[in-house]
Amino acid sequence: MIEFRSPQNEKLLNYIEGYYYLSAKDEKLPHYLTFPNNYTIVTFIKNGSVQIKDEIIHITKSEGNSLLSVITQYKRPLEIRYLDPVEEITLYLKPGALACLFPEVIKNSQTKTIFDCDNHLLKKEFNKISDNQGGKDINIEIEKFLANRICSEIDRLLVDLIKRLNSNQTISEISFELNLSRQYISNYFKDGIGKSPTEFRTISRFRNAIKSHVVDETLTKLTYENSFFDQAHFNKYFKLLTSYKPKDFFKQTQGNNKVVWLII
Repeated sequence: MIEFRSPQNEKLLNYIEGYYYLSAKDEKLPHYLTFPNNYTIVTFIKNGSVQIKDEIIHITKSEGNSLLSVITQYKRPLEIRYLDPVEEITLYLKPGALACLFPEVIKNSQTKTIFDCDNHLLKKEFNKISDNQGGKDINIEIEKFLANRICSEIDRLLVDLIKRLNSNQTISEISFELNLSRQYISNYFKDGIGKSPTEFRTISRFRNAIKSHVVDETLTKLTYENSFFDQAHFNKYFKLLTSYKPKDFFKQTQGNNKVVWLII
C-alpha cells in the first residue's frame, strides 16, 4: 500500500496536502483507482514512462528516461497500474499552490493535464532528490526541497473564493459581495485553480461526503449535510465521479479521507 504522508515541515502546511514516495526496490506493484479531487498532482518518475489509454495509466520502466507530470483535473476515475517498479515522488498541492512552488510550469498546466512537462531544470532537481546520495531520509529531503521552493503566498482572492464556495455561497452572492462580475470570478478561478467554481464545488461536496462517511454517517445524512438536493442527486454525482454506487464505493475503498484509492 502507498504510504501517503502529511508534511511535517510547518512552512509547507498551507501549500501541500501530502505526498508519497515509491522506491524502485519495492516488490509489490501498486494497482488502484484514483478519484477526482481539488488538488494539483505533481509526479516525478525516474527511469520510467507512461502510456495512457481509455483513462488507464500504465507505468513501466524506461532506463534513462525521466517524466514530470502535472494533473490539475480529471472528471472520471483514473486507473493507475504499475507494470514495473519505478522511483517516484508524487505531491498533492493545495488549490492555488502550484504557482507558489512551481511557477515555471503554471502557464500550460492550469488549462490542461501535462503528462510529460518539458522542464529539464526541474526534472534535474527532482532527480537529485531521488538519487538520495548518502542514504538520507528521503521524506526529509522532499520536504526540504519543497520548503526552499516557496516563492509566494497563495493568491488572497483565490483563498477567499475557495472559502466562500466551501461555505456554499452561490456565484451570484459572491459576485454581489465582492462587487465582481460572475464572468470575472469564473475566469479568475479557472486561471488559478484549473477548474471552474462549479466543478470545484461539486468535487468538494463529494470529498466532504467521503470524509463524513469515515465517522459512519448514513447516506441520507451525507446527502443533506453536503448540500445535495436529495439522495438521487447525491447518487448521480457519486456515480459520475467514481463509477460506483455510494454503498459499493465505501465497501471497497482504502486510504484516508484526504486521498482515497480503490485497490485492485
